[in-house]
Amino acid sequence: MAPKKSIATKISEKKELKAVVLADSFDDLFQPLALNKPRCLLPLCNVPMIEYTLEFLAASGVSEAILICKSHSEKLQAYIRQSKWKRSSTPMKVNTTAAQSATSVCDALRKIDESSVITSDFILCTGLVVSNMNLTELVAAHVANKSRDRNQIMTMLLREAASTHRLFDKSDESVYIIEPSTSRLLAVNTSPSLPRAHDVDIPTNAIIYKMPKVEPRTGFIDTNESVYSPEVELRADLIDTHVSICSPEVLSLLTENFDYQVMRRDFVHRTLVSDLLSSTIYAHILTGSSSVLSEAVSAAAATSPEALAPALGALDLSAGGGITSVSHSGYAAGVADTAAYDAISRDLIGRWAYPLCPDSNPIDGPPYSYHRGAVYKTPSVFLGRESRVDHHVILGPNSHVADHARVFDSVLGSGCRVSGQSVVHGSYLFDGASVGRGSAVEKSILGERVTILENVVIERGCLIGDDVVIGPNVRIAAFSRISRRAPQSSQAPANNDFDSYSEASYDSDVEDSDESDDANIARDKDHQVASHASTIGQSSQPSSAGIEVFDTQTLGASGVGYVWVDDAE
Repeated sequence: MAPKKSIATKISEKKELKAVVLADSFDDLFQPLALNKPRCLLPLCNVPMIEYTLEFLAASGVSEAILICKSHSEKLQAYIRQSKWKRSSTPMKVNTTAAQSATSVCDALRKIDESSVITSDFILCTGLVVSNMNLTELVAAHVANKSRDRNQIMTMLLREAASTHRLFDKSDESVYIIEPSTSRLLAVNTSPSLPRAHDVDIPTNAIIYKMPKVEPRTGFIDTNESVYSPEVELRADLIDTHVSICSPEVLSLLTENFDYQVMRRDFVHRTLVSDLLSSTIYAHILTGSSSVLSEAVSAAAATSPEALAPALGALDLSAGGGITSVSHSGYAAGVADTAAYDAISRDLIGRWAYPLCPDSNPIDGPPYSYHRGAVYKTPSVFLGRESRVDHHVILGPNSHVADHARVFDSVLGSGCRVSGQSVVHGSYLFDGASVGRGSAVEKSILGERVTILENVVIERGCLIGDDVVIGPNVRIAAFSRISRRAPQSSQAPANNDFDSYSEASYDSDVEDSDESDDANIARDKDHQVASHASTIGQSSQPSSAGIEVFDTQTLGASGVGYVWVDDAE
């Protein structure tokens, strides 16, 4: 019988690190903005969101990123083909896979399992992740933990934050039950924020938990002999970053369980509470305050996973509980909804995710320069002498702000125009959008080539799709959704990839400041947009002659577009 390989030998076996990127969320959040392209290609601070994810993976030493998408997969493939990721000098290979038959995230991952392209540990994330971290340490710690706990299949990356933090998901409340000495995740309880639950359903086996015993001499975990854990932690202050380190067994379990549709509510929850499965999941919490590894070990892990092997041999497993963890501070967040979109945009503008900031543009294009008050602009920007551009603003190439116009806490894409006497506050204008004279846009997102005519008021929380024309002399009600073409009855499931079951309307009532960019962002719950729009107003229906009849009663005499009506109405 051949001798067993040591922990150091197993870790030192060099394997290419791959990543599976969920470039489709299989929901209709962000509609109608994503009617014409996948959501990961929508701009975040004038950069396609997928670029942040790919930069993050490349910095983490990933050799191949596999993007899986269903909606508009051909546009994603075309974008990747013409991007820098197809150049010969690029260290990371990027491939796209279309999952046309998939109806959920777990279905898409089953397709990955069928292709057999994943044979070792891999990174799983969405295509909407923004992070300045290098996951080399975390991957090495995950491998080391697997050498001790053979049942480990996943390490989730969570972020500690107060409930008032602007990135905290207000659409649901999650309680994570963790064994503190090992960071093993025992259970996850997730429930909608409204109506507010008065109790938490916690499995008994999570509280009365038998912790596997660690053999001090070898460092291996003996699952046949257990000792009662002295304590467990109930954490309601954690944010899911939508990043995980997974073993290939994750894909196998998804293939075996066809009723799993979403990751956290289905796969993670059911795996942890199952009496039949012995699989374990661990959590890595971004706090930077606790670590089993010494500074020397962390430095070795930062160099390469192979460099971690000798240091692990000197680790005192009995003192640390036998589970390797890595202390790491950094920025990591996922754009789960429009509230997160607003929060992450503010973080990038406020340089909380440095070096990810507008003046370090990750794509080819005109450079941005940083100015006082966190104002970023390109050389081709035109500002009227009497215009006012206040703090936390990005002005894209060839954007134009006329005299007596005011722009603050907003992002303007390429070729955007703001006419005189107009105000743009807390809003995001995609390429080619324009705001007419005397109009106001309040905390809304305007798609590409949207035209706002004279004397129009766009109230907060509106999502306006590409090529829509509004005005003149109208007021658009708060939280409206307007598209250029009539919406069809949606057959997409209400669940998204990481469990935002409804669109949380974003609000940024608390302004950023240089002293406190971490100020709370209140997310309005008085009006949550339904998970899909299946009907439209009567005046919006196309006529029998095939001529489009737009909703001019709401959009104005020159209006072009359709107003979506919530299911609840």
